[in-house]
Amino acid sequence: MAFLNNKKLLGEYAKPGLLWGVKPNRFVKEALKYVKSGDALDIGIGEGRNAIYLAKEGFKVEGVDISESALAKCMEIADKEGLTIDTVQSKIEDYKLQKNYDLIISVGTLHLVDKDKVLAVIDDVKKHTAIQGVNVLAVFTDEDLGKTEHPELYFFHPSQLKEIYKDWQILDFENYTIKESHGTPHVHHLCAIVAKRI
Repeated sequence: MAFLNNKKLLGEYAKPGLLWGVKPNRFVKEALKYVKSGDALDIGIGEGRNAIYLAKEGFKVEGVDISESALAKCMEIADKEGLTIDTVQSKIEDYKLQKNYDLIISVGTLHLVDKDKVLAVIDDVKKHTAIQGVNVLAVFTDEDLGKTEHPELYFFHPSQLKEIYKDWQILDFENYTIKESHGTPHVHHLCAIVAKRI
């Protein structure tokens, strides 16, 4: 579980190369069935694999991340691609959303938020999503081995996102696993939701 906490993640981002590659998350791609354009916010933008994809698809993209190194890599890619992405270096829980967005995504990052602030962050995300706007969240669940190794982090119950978004239209919801090879090969347990504000 080499990259589950902020300290280890920041160290990895400071190394050369792209930690997560350039391929966008499949749930982010799926969201474009339901929202075609507009303002997008990537919470935990990292090196920008999802933000770059959205910018190429015509979205006006903003992103927030704690890592200066990751943001620099994102901006380097954007510059090479002739894309504009606005970024802010900040802890997720300290970032204040100032407007409504047509699409807000957060892929594999919310476990890094202070435990007692995770649900407030999601509530704020929901409040700052435009009517008919879409949220895409992918989170680690409490079935993940990381829960034992990192008790300080937040792990979601497998059905928790569905409960949080019960007042929205749930377009897709899935519990799934992914095999990882960083460090010792292992499997992560995640849950993803694509939901529309109605």
